[in-house]
Amino acid sequence: MAKRRRKNRKQIGTADPRINLLDVPEELLSIICEMVPFDSLISFALSSRVFNRLAGTRYLRLIDYQYTSLSIASPRDRYFHGVPFGALYDVVRILGSLSQVSYISVRFSDSASTAFLQLESIVALLRQFQHDLSSIRLSFSGTRNGMPHAPSAFEKSFRDFMLQLQRLRCRSIDICGFVPVDEGFKFALPPNHLFGHMTISDCFLLAEQHRAWLIEFLNSSGISTLFMEFTEAWVQILPKLLMPSLRDFRFIGASRDSPNSDINVLTGFLARHPHVSIVHCGPRFRPMRRHRRGHSHPPLPSITHLIGTASQLSCLLKRPDVLRNLRIVRIESERPSTTRPFFQQPDPFPSSKHRLWELFSRLRGRSALQHLTLSMNTPEFRTDVLSRRRFTRRSELPQVGSLTVLDFETLTEHESRDFLKWGRKIFLGVTAVEVSFLKEWGDDGKISFARAVAEEWPDVLNLTINYSTKAVETWIQTKGG
Repeated sequence: MAKRRRKNRKQIGTADPRINLLDVPEELLSIICEMVPFDSLISFALSSRVFNRLAGTRYLRLIDYQYTSLSIASPRDRYFHGVPFGALYDVVRILGSLSQVSYISVRFSDSASTAFLQLESIVALLRQFQHDLSSIRLSFSGTRNGMPHAPSAFEKSFRDFMLQLQRLRCRSIDICGFVPVDEGFKFALPPNHLFGHMTISDCFLLAEQHRAWLIEFLNSSGISTLFMEFTEAWVQILPKLLMPSLRDFRFIGASRDSPNSDINVLTGFLARHPHVSIVHCGPRFRPMRRHRRGHSHPPLPSITHLIGTASQLSCLLKRPDVLRNLRIVRIESERPSTTRPFFQQPDPFPSSKHRLWELFSRLRGRSALQHLTLSMNTPEFRTDVLSRRRFTRRSELPQVGSLTVLDFETLTEHESRDFLKWGRKIFLGVTAVEVSFLKEWGDDGKISFARAVAEEWPDVLNLTINYSTKAVETWIQTKGG
């Protein structure tokens, strides 16, 4: 018996004192990872799969990492928010960090040489993706007239970038800003019918040396939605485009120095794209000259959603056989952006003084019209509607069922009632009205307006205020509406 005790004592004394850290409960390992300094987290994460998950998760949390949308920029960027370029390599080494990313936004450095290196790091990042990417946005910060730098290097990086987007079946790409490259792209991409949406702000792709490449790319793609910031370059580009898959075509703004252009450039483009259903004319296309005898706008039967100023829309709808299938129309203000009230501004387009009522008379013949959006920043509303002038039946739009009113905050309570009285006479079929961006309206203001609607326009059943939709009676009865 004593001999057996001595043997057991000997075995205990010779046992291996080392313990495997991974045998410790994971709750304790998490506490350990919380005590590791930030600069050591990546080294700690690379020691094992368990610590890669635990320490890596803490690292991503500390850099405010978003698992589905990845924003990348330089820390010195005043608009910086997201992951700095210097941390990309560390993020990639954390297992699963990219598995849920569907959107990437990149802001490049002002320095051309640095921007080229950053683009190469984005290409390296994309090579790590093993799943489809939904959308990516590139924002270059260079100036339009900056010093050219290594054009061939940028061309190679940009080509590799576009090829990676094709591999990842990316559906949407947004490019804005300038890169100082004085030579046009010479590479060709294989035909790609996966790109569905493209946004091109005022950027280097519109430069004269790159236009041929851009035109070839757009014509060979399957893009169905094209958003653009208007510049003079588009006047030369549009006549050369032929995009069979295009369905949604919008000018979402204009650069400051872009001049007005002939609206016939736009209608010629639309005539070659018979499947386009949504069109935003933008602020710069205008009727510049009288049509030649026998010349008219194409019928454009596929367009159902049209956005433009009163002068643009009135020009497009001049013939009764054009745009017969319009269902949604948004009439935008023709006035430039300013802080002064619109009634104190000089009219920049004096010839359009009565264009709105002319447009109404032409919309009257479009029986498919269901929804209309109006802006109160239109001179006709103050000079005619709010002055209680009479209107002819040609201005009535009985087919419209819903109405959205923009810039409604410019009206006083008395003027808003005048508008409601006018709307009841013009829009005989409207049962739903929407007003938004009313920041100063509290609960009492909303209830007061709902009461005015019930009194002045009783046919309206549903009212939307600041994107909240309720029955008119509910707005009146519910305190806090």
